[in-house]
Amino acid sequence: MPSDFERAAEELLFTEELSFLTRGRSMRPLFREHRDIINIKTVTEPLKKGDVVLYPDNGGINLVLHRIIKVNGDDLIIRGDNNYFREYRKADEMVGIMSSFYREGIFCDVKKSKKYKLYTFWILNSYYIRAVWVTFFLPAIKKIIRIFKHT
Repeated sequence: MPSDFERAAEELLFTEELSFLTRGRSMRPLFREHRDIINIKTVTEPLKKGDVVLYPDNGGINLVLHRIIKVNGDDLIIRGDNNYFREYRKADEMVGIMSSFYREGIFCDVKKSKKYKLYTFWILNSYYIRAVWVTFFLPAIKKIIRIFKHT
């Protein structure tokens, strides 16, 4: 039985675009698990920083959708919007690139939407602020809330 990756890679050879229901939490807050639909096209142009790409996981069984945070020739550094670790991949490993999506039934073309471009700028440039917030401040706030709940 073919894997998700094998099926998608094969289908993209015969069609211009595939649609998937999102799964997982690595691309939050942009996508919510099992609620948003992404549209993927074959990669026809050079990949660039900010592109959201679809590629196989390390086992080659499942597909992963993450954002490119740096391009160095054929080498890519990729991270989910909700992740705080980097992945290192080659451009030729990419099965497809996100062209558009539906969130709450509203269509968004990633090349035309000013809101999406602003979100991409924010997510690429706020990493360190978000990492410090999640690592230090959020746990401290949760601890303070728990203390006050018990008094």
